[in-house]
Amino acid sequence: MGPEAGGQGLAGAPSLQVYFQCANAYTRVFRRPEAEAYLARCPQCGKSMRFAVGPGGTAKRFFTVSC
Repeated sequence: MGPEAGGQGLAGAPSLQVYFQCANAYTRVFRRPEAEAYLARCPQCGKSMRFAVGPGGTAKRFFTVSC
């Protein structure tokens, strides 16, 4: 079963795509539908990022993290 449109991943879980510059790697980040944020961690340096969900947010699905 492949990803669905509109930022929905497997089994309908919302997702983001995050590029970590120091690792030169993309990571797909999923969250439970009831969660208030996406949590991403760089696979090389371990830097973590939190992407909040809520009113006034962005519709972007792709982010770059400088670490």
